[in-house]
Amino acid sequence: MTFIYFAALMIGGFILVLSVITVIRMLNVRAEAAREWAARSEAGEIEGVDAAGFRRAYLRAFGPRGQIFTLATLLTAGAMTLPALALTSQIWRAVIRATFEPGSTHWAIEGGLVWQFYIFFSIIIVWAVVAALFAQRYHKRRPGKFHDELTRVRAGLER
Repeated sequence: MTFIYFAALMIGGFILVLSVITVIRMLNVRAEAAREWAARSEAGEIEGVDAAGFRRAYLRAFGPRGQIFTLATLLTAGAMTLPALALTSQIWRAVIRATFEPGSTHWAIEGGLVWQFYIFFSIIIVWAVVAALFAQRYHKRRPGKFHDELTRVRAGLER
């Protein structure tokens, strides 16, 4: 049992460290956007874009999207684990009751090897589906280069 607590502590620590690093990177990119806005507007390089639009374009182009999506994926997969365990256990019981006669399912008891195999792969499938959904959204809404994002802001075509 102590291994489970240790593993949970390590995973929680990893997520906490990733959260802190993500927040620090986001703050750094915002500060960098403000400095870049000041330098470019003073030099007259940016026309037709206000400070807020410039900052949004800069954050889309240079922000820590990968870390944010990784963190969201880990948190969602973690939050889905217990409901998925409960649901897969209920599905297991329903299938066993509907398919086999009482007393003939000594191999299918909860906690047995077949049940453990089923639960293990069910959870892996749930995690894979969560990761696939976040990966699809990550790649579908991928920002362009900074120049492209700035052009979108100028044209009023922000996503």
